[in-house]
Amino acid sequence: MVEYGFHLRKNGYRESSIDRSVRILRRLSKYCNLEDTEAVKAYLSTLDWCLGTKEIASNVLDSFYKLQGVPFSKPRYRRVDKLPFLPNEGEIDLLIGGCSKRVASFLQFLKETGARAGEAWAVKWTDLDLDQRTVRITPEKNSNPRQLRLSPRLVEMLGTLPKDSLKVWRDGTLNHFGRLFQKSRKRIATKSGNPRIQAIHFHTLGHWKGSTEYHKTKDLVYVSRLLGHKNIGNTLKYIQLQVSDDDSFICKAAKSLSDVTGLVESGFDYVCNLEDGTQIFRKRK
Repeated sequence: MVEYGFHLRKNGYRESSIDRSVRILRRLSKYCNLEDTEAVKAYLSTLDWCLGTKEIASNVLDSFYKLQGVPFSKPRYRRVDKLPFLPNEGEIDLLIGGCSKRVASFLQFLKETGARAGEAWAVKWTDLDLDQRTVRITPEKNSNPRQLRLSPRLVEMLGTLPKDSLKVWRDGTLNHFGRLFQKSRKRIATKSGNPRIQAIHFHTLGHWKGSTEYHKTKDLVYVSRLLGHKNIGNTLKYIQLQVSDDDSFICKAAKSLSDVTGLVESGFDYVCNLEDGTQIFRKRK
């Protein structure tokens, strides 16, 4: 397995992918003999893993056996596309509030930026401008680079973190950090009596951000750019996700340029013009 991990690293695989692949092999080797390919396939078929995870495991085994020169007939697993789980904002904030400041700031960052966990994990202090409240995101998975704004709350949270490493959330692996998060998540879900908390993963916050922004703006191109998608088809799923059952709005009328400016700065969206020139704006409650 060490040799396999080195092989993946040499061929440019991300550390998170290497760690996941090695963990899959260790799990399988714990309960069956990896030299018996049919036994491995039989055991994999009995695991209570989703089809997506089994597909990944099948690809890992295929790569592993090719490196070993062992004939292997790869089992065919195909993930089923489904809409992602979407928590409400109260559940997300409950989770953030119950974590350590390091984990909480990471979750808040994902919530506000919609960045992938790997992108957030790679953020360095030099990528942040806390005075201007901006961050530069270096893409992964063929995404686009982008610069995003941060809220005063997140800037304050980041300001409390020790600056004793190159990266904001320190060195180490994202998978280890993820296991720390999982322990906190389980504790918070149990304490709150809300099992939905357990369904929140790092990537869930990106789905929530994309869905929320589309729900507010109805601008698919904007959401695609915000999330760094090169293919707008990846953004289409957010059209189908409902982030809130509350369709109530606050409506305001603007009769001057200063009125319009103030409403736009407060997050109101333009609706229409009345016959007397008054402009109507609205914002969700």
